[in-house]
Amino acid sequence: MAQERSSGSGRRRGSWLILLGLVVLAAWLGWLLFKGSRVATHLDRIKMLVAEAQQLGASEGQAALTSPDKLGVLCGRVTAIESELDGLAREGEIFLDLAPFLAWLPRYGYDLQSAPQLLSMVRETLAAGTVLCEIGQRTLPQVDFGAIQPPAAIRIVQEQSGRFRLARERVDRALAQRAGVDSFRLSAELAEPLAKFDRAIGRLAVALRAAELAPSFLGAERSRVYLILAQNEDELRPTGGFISAAGHVRLENGYVTEIDIADSYSFDDFSKPYPWPPYPLYEYMAADYWLLRDANWSPDFPSTAETAAGLYLLSTGVEVDGVIALDQAALEYLLEGIGPVEVSGESGGVWVSADNLTLWMQNNWAPAPGQAQDRSWWAQRKSFISELAAALLKRVQGGANLSPTSLLQAILRALEEKHLLIYDRRPETAKLLYDLGWDGHIDRSDGDYFMAVEANVSFNKASGRIGRSLDYSISLNHDGGGDVTVELRYQHRGHNPVDFCDPTPRYDAVYSAMMDRCYWNYLRLIVPSDAELLSFPPIVVPGAYLLRGRASDDGMAVEKVNEVRQSWGQLFLLAPGENAVLKYSYRIPAGTARKVEDHWQYRLVLQKQPGLRALPVLLNVRLPDGMPFLGSDPQPTLVEGQSLRYELELSGDQVIRVDYGH
Repeated sequence: MAQERSSGSGRRRGSWLILLGLVVLAAWLGWLLFKGSRVATHLDRIKMLVAEAQQLGASEGQAALTSPDKLGVLCGRVTAIESELDGLAREGEIFLDLAPFLAWLPRYGYDLQSAPQLLSMVRETLAAGTVLCEIGQRTLPQVDFGAIQPPAAIRIVQEQSGRFRLARERVDRALAQRAGVDSFRLSAELAEPLAKFDRAIGRLAVALRAAELAPSFLGAERSRVYLILAQNEDELRPTGGFISAAGHVRLENGYVTEIDIADSYSFDDFSKPYPWPPYPLYEYMAADYWLLRDANWSPDFPSTAETAAGLYLLSTGVEVDGVIALDQAALEYLLEGIGPVEVSGESGGVWVSADNLTLWMQNNWAPAPGQAQDRSWWAQRKSFISELAAALLKRVQGGANLSPTSLLQAILRALEEKHLLIYDRRPETAKLLYDLGWDGHIDRSDGDYFMAVEANVSFNKASGRIGRSLDYSISLNHDGGGDVTVELRYQHRGHNPVDFCDPTPRYDAVYSAMMDRCYWNYLRLIVPSDAELLSFPPIVVPGAYLLRGRASDDGMAVEKVNEVRQSWGQLFLLAPGENAVLKYSYRIPAGTARKVEDHWQYRLVLQKQPGLRALPVLLNVRLPDGMPFLGSDPQPTLVEGQSLRYELELSGDQVIRVDYGH
């Protein structure tokens, strides 16, 4: 009997415990639902505030950043979003703690796992935005953006340098959080907006680092002297084009206080001990000296810049702090940013814009009707370059009705597309330019790499008539090595076919006629230093077509570019109307593709040669059998089994990353 009572009492206690557990569970679930509803409320508010900020930016444009009142409204939205995110983090703390354990869920598991990092990334970005708002609200009341002068802009940047540095640190933290999230594993719903975020924060990071660089570069502490190299993309050379004109500018507190630009031939002084030229210039252009106009032989612009600075010092006695190179595309972008300029010349003023720049330059190069191509013409044939430089300088330094935002966008575009290259001899500035990719250096990172570099080694402008494209195919092995096939396709779109390619240096009366000549192209393939060349086209250019009368070699010239890159070079000749397909095969060693955590990753850097507007690229990647494709950035155009196809248009350098296998 006592035993029955004890048993019944135990059952009752067990029932009460179960009931108590159910009550606690229900309360916990209710609390979770309550927290979830609070989180949802914060998310809804954030979406609304973001939409309002985007609408304000779209409707007001530049005024949203340059008008104190409108900036105040925009910054109010940023502050409100930041407050809602703080609330979201508080209310969603339990969910964020659980997030790392939810990766197993289908489709959205990795989204949930990455939530803490993504939230931290956004909060750091907004914190940077708040700092920038403080800068804007402190400085805008003092600034007339329609007439701001360089010293005033420099002073503002210097006064706010601490806040700019704080904003950059916040952005760096955001980027560090972003680096821990693999876009390939995210759902499409999250990957797409994150890609937009990547582009935006990338531009912000560049702008903040440029703000650190600007005062010193513009001569805030002391005057700075920069060598200017005006490169002609119609006569393509490794860093952008034949150096048609050169000279130096002196910058003091944002102003150009001295400018001296002249025909590059005017710097020749054969009484000076010029060094021997690189072999292809000696052999194919009959150059017996290495002169300033041919200084840009190295495809690595910092190396070219040092060569050019040394030759300029030898010719003029002027020591420079850095080197700036630009081509016609950079000038077009600049004119798009600042608007047309009036260029004064012997025949009066002419308005030059991005639309008529090319035609204006070609017409000014040519002799006037009835003018002989004599010494008088030759001496002044490039005078329009200095006249244009003076007009651009007047427009930029005048400041009236000039949009700083448009000007900055034009400069950034030219830098990103490698039509504007900057080298500075100060180590700290050089490192910053290197990190930003603005110094035109040959990439040194791990993985696979390719760059095709042309040099027009003839006395003409035929590069402007050449169409070109690249087919790059790699078959990866299980050990991370691979077999590569490269096909470079060329089309000479010249209008006047010729029977004989005459190498004799000469000038035509019309600029376009110099474009319709044969193309002597010394081509170099820049590849990893441990790549093994297997086959190449055995091209021989007959001696009758070369200035020294000697046929070119049928092999490939191998040169070291840097510690991790080498070049394979050869000459080929293309007449107007002709096409050529140059095919090369080589092997990259094991370990080029690497094991990353639980999978393999193939990384390819494609660098575009400065001076080219764009390079169409067809990339084919064949993955090892049995190793599935996991994802890539950018996404392939086509996936067929183990084969990936990418159709790219290189306007700048591009990195391709492919994840595969397990």
